Amino acid sequence: MWRHCHQNPGLVTLLANLRKIPTPPTLYFEIREELNSEDSNAGSIAEIVARDPALVAKILKVANSGFYAMPRTITDINEAVVYLGTDTITSLVLAAHMFDRMPMPGINLDAMWQHSLMVAALARNIAGEQGGDRLTVNTAGVAGLLHDIGQLTLLSNIPEHYQSILQQAGGDEGLLLELEHGQFGVGHAELGSYVLGLWSLPDAVVEAVAQHHSLPADSGQSADLITRSVFMAEWLLREF
Repeated sequence: MWRHCHQNPGLVTLLANLRKIPTPPTLYFEIREELNSEDSNAGSIAEIVARDPALVAKILKVANSGFYAMPRTITDINEAVVYLGTDTITSLVLAAHMFDRMPMPGINLDAMWQHSLMVAALARNIAGEQGGDRLTVNTAGVAGLLHDIGQLTLLSNIPEHYQSILQQAGGDEGLLLELEHGQFGVGHAELGSYVLGLWSLPDAVVEAVAQHHSLPADSGQSADLITRSVFMAEWLLREF
């Protein structure tokens, strides 16, 4: 995927003209470091997340939403980490960081956030129905939650220009991709996968984000289950 990105002249040109590539929050690195510790557990991860009350509130809101269908109301960040899993918590830290940094007049960021949650939940369900194990299901959810990170990167760099493109597309994802390729020579999917690669997310997440709008024509069932699940989740929401 890294080779593919660097062989894409549109992406190379776009990257050269971006003022800033988004970086993960400090909390993300602390969680990653803790996960690599021999003494890591749900409680130690919850302690790190608890340092940011606004983030805790957002995670608890997500945990108690219909997207994750918890068996009971989650009132504590420790419970949220146990039920959602550390992979989902980590991706929520990244996604919330990106969304919270961009108050964007004229752009409905709440709708984009809800869409990301819906793709994540649906991708998890599809992966599970297709026989994926727990790691596969969780990774599909992570990729679904972060699949539009490329759009947020464009909004943070060229807000007026990209906002105009979003308005022209009017919610039509097919038209949005056409406009992106016409303007930049590359789409938000490829840009998003590049950013997540810089953040050292798992290869399966980077691949799924890169292909969440278009699987290679010859891939079929040979495509990774995580990639197929995110692609189908996005397609179903777009079509129906």
